Amino acid sequence: MLEMEEEELSRSHIFTEGEAISKHYEIGPRPPHNPFPTVTITLNHLTKHHDLPVPIRHMYTAMAFAKATTGISNIAANMMLEQMTTSIELASDTVIEDKTYNVRTALSRLGVLPDDYLTRYLTCPNNQCWHLEPYINLYKLQTPTCPECEEGVLYDQIGRTRTPTKIIPYTPLSLALATLLQDRQFRNNLQEWRQDNPDDTENQTEVQPLDPSQPYWSKDELLDGLSDGSAWRSQRMNVRRVIRPDNSVADVPVTPYSQRHVGQLFGLNIILNIDWFRVKGVINSSVGAVYACVANLPRHLMFQKRYTALLCVIPGPQEPPGLCLNKILEPIIDDFQLCERGFDVTIPYDPVPKISVSARLLLTVSDLPATRKLSGAMGLSHKEHPCQYCDITKADIDLPSGYDWRHLPKHASAATKLQAAFQHEVGTPDERLAIEETYGVRYSSIARLIGFEHAKSCAPDPLHNSFLGQVRSFVTILMDNQMFEGDIEGTERIDIFASYFENTDYPGHLGRIPNRIARQLVGRRRKNTQVQVGSALTADQWKRISQLLPGALFAAWRSEGSNIIPDEDMPSLDDEDAADSDASMRSTARTPSPRRGRSASLRSHSSRSSRTRSRSRSRSRSRTPGRSRLGSIDTTEEEPRPFRRNRAVWYRIAVSLCAGLRILHAHSISIADAEGAVEVSPGSLLPCETGSLTDRGNPGYGQCR
Repeated sequence: MLEMEEEELSRSHIFTEGEAISKHYEIGPRPPHNPFPTVTITLNHLTKHHDLPVPIRHMYTAMAFAKATTGISNIAANMMLEQMTTSIELASDTVIEDKTYNVRTALSRLGVLPDDYLTRYLTCPNNQCWHLEPYINLYKLQTPTCPECEEGVLYDQIGRTRTPTKIIPYTPLSLALATLLQDRQFRNNLQEWRQDNPDDTENQTEVQPLDPSQPYWSKDELLDGLSDGSAWRSQRMNVRRVIRPDNSVADVPVTPYSQRHVGQLFGLNIILNIDWFRVKGVINSSVGAVYACVANLPRHLMFQKRYTALLCVIPGPQEPPGLCLNKILEPIIDDFQLCERGFDVTIPYDPVPKISVSARLLLTVSDLPATRKLSGAMGLSHKEHPCQYCDITKADIDLPSGYDWRHLPKHASAATKLQAAFQHEVGTPDERLAIEETYGVRYSSIARLIGFEHAKSCAPDPLHNSFLGQVRSFVTILMDNQMFEGDIEGTERIDIFASYFENTDYPGHLGRIPNRIARQLVGRRRKNTQVQVGSALTADQWKRISQLLPGALFAAWRSEGSNIIPDEDMPSLDDEDAADSDASMRSTARTPSPRRGRSASLRSHSSRSSRTRSRSRSRSRSRTPGRSRLGSIDTTEEEPRPFRRNRAVWYRIAVSLCAGLRILHAHSISIADAEGAVEVSPGSLLPCETGSLTDRGNPGYGQCR
């Protein structure tokens, strides 16, 4: 068993032997009571510049700064380097030995050449393949055709020169952490979270892990950061994840010691993120990035760019499918497992010349679609498993009980879902489909990491759920049901609503909502018969809207001449359309109108009829059969209640929505406060006041669940 583990370790580096990056790693003998050899990372490159003469070091530093800040080409940099070298020789009346006119060589001698800290892979351009081939094998390949799919071309060749078609660069997490740990201030910042509890400072090497099911603080105490959560102190050190022959998963100890993971001085918890970004000036193209942050840092430093490790850049133009993403993640996961086992880092010119480091995945914080792809969970539109935290179905989103969060059906246990994920990896296509329908998961390579679970390790996404979800959908409901019709003292209510945001003075530290907010917030752009509101606004801008929404609604909905929102129902849109249609037909029959006026009348009538048909189609869709796990009532036969156009009712819902979100997104919050904020969620109010939750009168709201 131990021999097999050592063999796995030799294959787990994300670099190939002979690459420049391999010189930073040294594998030593296996210590007692530990099945894994010792790995030491030594960054001699960071101290190489001390051996350079002062004029040469200054010249190389100037070139590195110019490359980083101005982006000059290598050709221009080589010319500048030659001129500066000649100037130094003339000024000192000496000939510089071992001089170079190549800027890449100069940066390498200075210790800042990026290629010294990167490893690269050739990847198949076929979007259904994404086969990886080490870059060092570029001239060893017998044919440019991808060996896996036999369709993609890995490189082009002109003469003896081979140019890769597509490359994926990687930075090992272990090497990124070793680089950051060279900074003494960074090492000190990693220990700040320990000051709140004596056990984390005085007995840190002896303290035992806690029960993850028990809160670390009481329900009424404020939680200020990730270190206040129960998961922070529940991880054990010296464990490994084992996949048994039946594909069941367990985290088992490899040594007799079972101390707390964060009890180690440098027991680090890692936050992983993956996202895709549009390429400026390129249509229908996106580039992905996988990056990691250290959760042990104080909150104001945790996500700073200087402390963020960019682990991988995924080239476009298309995003890889879920199973192909696993191939891209494999090198990252391999190095993550090295971080789990632990490694030593040498610190030159420090009283402690070597430190031991261990790092674990704490959670992923990607946005909602990326989290589903990264974790292997089904997408939001899946009929049986739209949620990875509970076991509701898509049909349950239309039920009031689907928002009773204390009584939602439990999904399969974490161990069962992990076992299903690994069975998915080795299963046939039919078996994979059955696993997806039964458990709502597919295989993801991230499941190999210690402590990973599909629900616990994937934090809810506030960007999509709260602001781009709930707030935007709520405003869409109001706009689509014409809740701003009428005027106050000659000014349209919709204009009053929009001008409230435009005329607000924003503090300098807050993101400002762009001018002409009326075009973004109340503009109507039809797509699939549904109104798209504020499609160009970002999540931060929707957050600002939620903070101002109660005031804007009050200003636009109050009665003329008073400060009261009338608690009365306005006529339904169906009744108004019918009345307008009858009046238009009577007017047309009695008085012949000019050609232009008649055309305008017909266009108006056609528009109203189209709206009526759209609502009919919407209601028809709401009666599409669907299976519910929350009750035996067949909601497909339930006649949808008409939308209640009562401004006072909707104002109460708006206040509940904005207050709940404000509490949930506070920097410090107790468990009791969080539960109270969820209780006032509009999910429990909408069915009582309107009788529907999604497109059964309230289009799109269920998608933000």
